[in-house]
Amino acid sequence: MKRSILLIGLAAPLGIFLLQSRPVSDEVHAAHLAAIADLERTAEDFSSLTTTLESAWASVEDPGENARTLAARVAESPERLSTYMPQGTDSGSQQDPYLDRYEAYTRIVNQTEPLITEFFAEQAVYLESITFIQESGPRIIAEMRRIRMDRAAAETSQLVVGTLAYATGDASVEEFNPRFLLVSLGRDLRIDANMPRQTQTLLDSVTTVLDNKSIIQSKVTQIALMPIPDNVSRLIQAEEELYRSSLLSVGQGRTLLSIYAVLFVATVGFVMFRRRKGYR
Repeated sequence: MKRSILLIGLAAPLGIFLLQSRPVSDEVHAAHLAAIADLERTAEDFSSLTTTLESAWASVEDPGENARTLAARVAESPERLSTYMPQGTDSGSQQDPYLDRYEAYTRIVNQTEPLITEFFAEQAVYLESITFIQESGPRIIAEMRRIRMDRAAAETSQLVVGTLAYATGDASVEEFNPRFLLVSLGRDLRIDANMPRQTQTLLDSVTTVLDNKSIIQSKVTQIALMPIPDNVSRLIQAEEELYRSSLLSVGQGRTLLSIYAVLFVATVGFVMFRRRKGYR
């Protein structure tokens, strides 16, 4: 009876080692490769996105649909990665570093997304204002000259030229110059009496450009400095370490299984030998 209990007790660890020595599933291999590929593509997408935003801002152009597509892919990255969440280990402690870095990565992406959304919205308003100044400015100036508002026409012309130069980054034009003209034209009573609506829309557009240029510039810089690439690198490292630990765990399980199997067979043989000897 005691020998039977001993054999049963020895068989229990054998089952545990059998479970540990099971090969890593194809799903785990596929999820690992997919996660690495997704992270690498996200890093490339973010790099392309920041380059596109900086270029669009410098050239005073709309970033385009490609930039919006890149931004959407970056924003959706944490959700995609959650579908590849490592399943290759039964040890929670092994997954902790990965989960910590995944959460840090998710936080950074979530902080970056509203900045990009705000940039798109603010840049659109900024470009609309510049377009209005470019298209309506000459017409308003011509109308002022037609009704003999020569001084207002001259100041408006300087305002239009100065604002457009300031918007496109002309270092020779300081914000103070168009601001001064903006105040002067805003106080011109003849403008209020003869063409208030047209001129006010122009002045509002100039104000939008002057008020928002530094804000948008700061946002572009802030987006470019968001540490998404660094967090991607750390998350890839954690993913690789977790994957290797899964493979190592299987290898260790097989080694222990081999050793224990030999000991188990030897023990069974010894027990059977003693039992047979006892019968004699």
